Amino acid sequence: MKAFVRILSALLVTPLLWGADAVFPYGAVYFRKSNPPEQDWARDHQTAARIGMNTFRHCFMWSAIEVGPGKYDWRDYDRMMDLAAQNGIKVMIAELVTAAPEWAFDKYPHARYQGSDGAPVHSGISGSSAAGGFPGLCLDNEDMRALTENS
Repeated sequence: MKAFVRILSALLVTPLLWGADAVFPYGAVYFRKSNPPEQDWARDHQTAARIGMNTFRHCFMWSAIEVGPGKYDWRDYDRMMDLAAQNGIKVMIAELVTAAPEWAFDKYPHARYQGSDGAPVHSGISGSSAAGGFPGLCLDNEDMRALTENS
């Protein structure tokens, strides 16, 4: 119980020491393309701001952004940033290079993970995103390291 009281005290007092510009992050993981659906975005940002949320975490997935070699689609992410700014919500970005674009699976088959039976692992869709590209490609592979460093 004493540890809980110390932690709670620190959480309540520490922001006072930071000054008026300090923000205690209160929010949620919000966006993994294509979840939630686009028609909910504006309403969700407004609701979050109204109930006091000030932070969203967005997963910027490589598979959803670099739709072809060197061809990028930022539209959904730009809209997320605009909505966050309009509603006073800060954004933390989680870059997921572990969600490789489908074209990379085709172009670099030697970088695929291998199952315990030696068979290559193919691209799939995760439970929280419809963009695909999971489990990604092996980042220990020299080609993948170079590609993700430049993406």
